[in-house]
Amino acid sequence: MASVGTIHFIRHGDTEASGDGVFCGDLDIPLAPSGVVQADVLAAAIGKWKVDAIYSSPKLRARMTAAPTCRAPRRWAPRRQTPLRRVTPRHLTAPPT
Repeated sequence: MASVGTIHFIRHGDTEASGDGVFCGDLDIPLAPSGVVQADVLAAAIGKWKVDAIYSSPKLRARMTAAPTCRAPRRWAPRRQTPLRRVTPRHLTAPPT
């Protein structure tokens, strides 16, 4: 039987706007200091997992969240590829048959 992998979806750390309850949407804003701490905590936790790849949105806050994990020992240098865009529930719905 083929092996089944696991995909983890992780939201970016706090931004100043999210701390105020503001939805950032397409705004490209950085992490707040608390978000930087969250990214470091995340990197420590993920360091215990077997991870084959990390993908991130091109948004600054997402790249800042992923960066500590990418810098951790035995990890990866970030590479730019075709940008990932937000996936909404509409994108996850199976097409009609």
